[in-house]
Parts: sequence; structure tokens; C-alpha cells
Amino acid sequence: MDLQAAIAIRAPDAPLALSAAHDAGSSGPGGGGPRRQRPLPLQPLDTGGGAARHSAVYDALREALMDGRLAPGTILTIRKVASSLGTSTMPVREALHRLAAHGALESLPNRSYRLILMSRETWHQTLEIRLQLECLAVRRAAGMLSPGQLAQLDEITAEMAARPPPDPQRYLTLNRNFHFVIYEATGMPVLVELIGMIWLRVGPLLHACSSPYDIATANECHATILKALRKGDGETAAAALREDLLTANRVLLPGLNVSEPASGTEDR
Repeated sequence: MDLQAAIAIRAPDAPLALSAAHDAGSSGPGGGGPRRQRPLPLQPLDTGGGAARHSAVYDALREALMDGRLAPGTILTIRKVASSLGTSTMPVREALHRLAAHGALESLPNRSYRLILMSRETWHQTLEIRLQLECLAVRRAAGMLSPGQLAQLDEITAEMAARPPPDPQRYLTLNRNFHFVIYEATGMPVLVELIGMIWLRVGPLLHACSSPYDIATANECHATILKALRKGDGETAAAALREDLLTANRVLLPGLNVSEPASGTEDR
């Protein structure tokens, strides 16, 4: 299942984390200025110092973006992020700078950053790139997954299909894990990095989406992908992934926050 599609397991009145209008220091695309301050949905880190701390800070922010815990347009200050993660400002500064270099954040004055807003035109371009890169990764992973990786995917899909289902944020995390276990099995770190950079941009769009989506459909896509990969059938796995991405696109697009009016584009 595509990262975006998992949003549907929540009801419209049960947001994944904080709604876009109430994120700390954020204002929606319609303007209105900063909103009431709320804590960032980040947990204090429990790691050592040095390189391990720097890596942990980056990973925590990266996962928060990918899993839709932060809304598009959210403003992040170095000091506030450091306070939320329980760390010094230096690793936070470096992590935010890296995320900005990856195109997930834009730099603002006063040592702050803002999560990007995406136009519909950019969204369509991003979807086309995802279809190419992620389907390529699934094809390459066919026949390359180790017994341990297959067992890990079995555990992930079982938890996602459990009754009652996991909470929305857990579901999104499981979804990300499912995809990247597969992508990392390709043995192509450049491809995995490129896919990860795209997920950094699209993940925040999950935050404010309230369109309904049947998780049974998403879980069925996962099952089809896993069954095909176990047989070494990359084409069937890629077809299931493509269906999943396009289904998620239809769910997410109507509520897409845009940074500018789309010109010459239509919903696909």
C-alpha cells in the first residue's frame, strides 16, 4: 500500500496527530498567521552523544515527515525541535539542513524551517516519478528477499490486517516499514535514497487528509505484492503497487493543500 492510502483508517474527526490548523507555529495555505502553540508530535530521544545522537535526530524527523505526523506548512524552529527531542540544537540544525537539501523543508529567517506546500502540478509530477521508481524497486526485489526479510514482511502484514486494526499512526509506520524492507532488498542504495526523498515530500500530505479509504483494499494490495515477491514475480508485484499508488492518489488529491493555483492540469 502507498503511504498516503493508510490515512483512511482514521475517521475525519480523529486526526493522526495535530490538525494543520493547530500545529505549532504553522498556518494553513489560506493564511491567518501563526496559530495557538501546541507541542510537536516528537518523542524525546534515548541515545548517546556524538554521531549516534546526530543520526537519531535526523531519523526521528525523517520518520515524522514520512508518517504524516507533521502537516504541510508547519514551521519548525531549531530550538523547539531540540526541546521536543530532548537534545541540543546542533544535531537539530544539521538534520533540518539535510531535510531542506532533500527538498522536504524550506529555510526561513530566524533559524526556522517550513514544511513545503505542494501544487497539484508538482503532485502529478511526483506521482509519475514514484510509479517509475517504486515499481522498479519492487521488480528488482523479486527473488532477492532473504528468509528473514520475508518473515519480517509477514509480521508487518499480519499486524496491519489485525482486528481490531492498529491505531492510525502505527498503521502508517507499519506501511512505511513494509515498503522499505522491500526497497532495501534491491541492493540499490541510490534507488532507495531517491524513493526516500520523495516520501519526505508526500508524507506530510497525509496529515490533513480525511477522505475515506477501505484498509481492506490496502491490505489486499500488500498481500498481493508479498505473494508475488515470494514467487519471484516482479511484474505482478509491480502491478499491485501501481494500483495501490493510483488508488491512493484518487483519495488524497481532492484534499491536496496547494501552494499555487494549478494551471493547465487536471485530476488524473
